[in-house]
Amino acid sequence: MGIRIHKVIGYGLDDFKGFDKDDRINPDFNYDEYANQSDNADHMQKFKAHFEKEYLRRKEVRNGLDYSFEWSYYFDSKTLGQKPTYNNHIDSVDGSDFFHYHGEYEDSNVLLFSCPLFSDWYRYDDIIDYCERTTTNSGSSDEVVEIEGGIYPYSGSYRKIDDGSVSKGIEVLQHKNYLKESKPSHDELLAKMNEFCLAVIGMTYIEFKKTTNTVIPNIIFEYARFCGMFKDDSEIRRLKPLLYTYWR
Repeated sequence: MGIRIHKVIGYGLDDFKGFDKDDRINPDFNYDEYANQSDNADHMQKFKAHFEKEYLRRKEVRNGLDYSFEWSYYFDSKTLGQKPTYNNHIDSVDGSDFFHYHGEYEDSNVLLFSCPLFSDWYRYDDIIDYCERTTTNSGSSDEVVEIEGGIYPYSGSYRKIDDGSVSKGIEVLQHKNYLKESKPSHDELLAKMNEFCLAVIGMTYIEFKKTTNTVIPNIIFEYARFCGMFKDDSEIRRLKPLLYTYWR
């Protein structure tokens, strides 16, 4: 592995099988072509044009999307091309800022998109992180954890996986958190969640989990589309909010 600890939050896959083996990936996609775009201004200008075109299209054709989603598109498109750094200077965004994947390690099953607009979504060689992991039983092993409900400022919004329309996911999450306060068993929690979901959204909790996900940040969603990485947009909407810790 390595001696430097990296921590990153973003949206991705924790069961990734590799670009040549995972059936969710477009077989024509070339990872190196997009991930190794450091200091390629032309590449990011093309993406910025794609991104702003999509914002205008979605603004004109609402397609069931709410205002918060439209605002998010506007926010991302206005700031795209710049990223804050630790010393508060403004640096340019390039393709390599989006990806966290370590295919050189055969046991790597995490493919993560981070959001380069936020400097605090990724950090490395932090002395507190290092001490925390090396003085507990965690050690220096890689770890990935799902962040239920999504990542601020995108948390709390849910979309249907098939078409991206708005879902009542926040009500489901709030009720689940309420039930967990009494520390029910797994089966008890599932039974109560099924009962709640059937009454509120007309499907079981298991069906809800299969058809609904937290909203994917627009800059991540559109970069994945721009790259042509996935076979279908619904696969992008399935990406999980993750906290990924790795040593390199």
